[in-house]
Amino acid sequence: MSALPLLCTAQSVTPPPVAVARPQNLHASGTVSAYDAKGLTVLEPITGSMTVYLTNANTSFVDTHDRFVSPDLIAQQISVKVHYTQTGNTLLATKVVVNTTLNTEGTLIEVSPGVVVIQLSGAPATPVHFVSNKELKFVNHKGASVKPQEVKLGAQVRVFYSKTGDTLVASQVEMR
Repeated sequence: MSALPLLCTAQSVTPPPVAVARPQNLHASGTVSAYDAKGLTVLEPITGSMTVYLTNANTSFVDTHDRFVSPDLIAQQISVKVHYTQTGNTLLATKVVVNTTLNTEGTLIEVSPGVVVIQLSGAPATPVHFVSNKELKFVNHKGASVKPQEVKLGAQVRVFYSKTGDTLVASQVEMR
C-alpha cells in the first residue's frame, strides 16, 4: 500500500460576535439632602428614596446651561440631575447638573436698566434687589412676552433668578 499524502488546508474561522457592554447613560433627579467631598445623597421625589452617589475628581458640576458650577455651591434642598455609572452596588456620579434657577413672588416696586426690585409677598418691608442684563424677559403667566408698556409698578410678579455669590441675577419676570 502506498501512503496517501495528507493534505491540510488552512481554514479561516470567524468567531461568533461578542456582546460588548457599553456604558449606560443612567441619570436620576431629585433634591440634595447631604453633600461632602466623597459624594452626595439625593432624595428622589417620585419614589421618596434616598440614593448615595459617590463623586471623585472626574465628576463635573454644571448648571442647566452646561456652565461650570463650583462644588462648593452644592447645598441641601438644591435640585439636581445626576448622571452616573453603576459598578456593582456603587453609583459614581459622572456629572451633576445643578438647577441654579430659583424663583420668588412679590410686588414689583422698581424696574430700571440693570435692576428689578420686588417687595416679597407677606414679608417685612425689606425689598429684594435683582440685577438684570439684556436677556431679562418679561412674560405673562402663559410665558408669552409682555410689551414694556404693560410692565406696571405694583403688579404681582414671579421673578426667576440665579444666585452668584450674594448677587441675585434675574433672568425672567412673570407678570401674574
